[in-house]
Amino acid sequence: MLTNCKKNIKIPTLIVWGRNDPVIPASIGAKPNSDIPNSKLKILNNCGHVPHKELPKETYNIMLDIIR
Repeated sequence: MLTNCKKNIKIPTLIVWGRNDPVIPASIGAKPNSDIPNSKLKILNNCGHVPHKELPKETYNIMLDIIR
């Protein structure tokens, strides 16, 4: 059911993932990226499960690049 929903997302979507995520491996990020049209996957090195808290400046800069 959720997979079908992803294909219906029409707006640009940013997926930010930590390469060292101990909860959900970074390799899993490729699936939603391929399922969501107009999405971009950014994987942050030296980062775990919470990129916006672990690497806030890097996450912010990625968001700014996408917005611009």
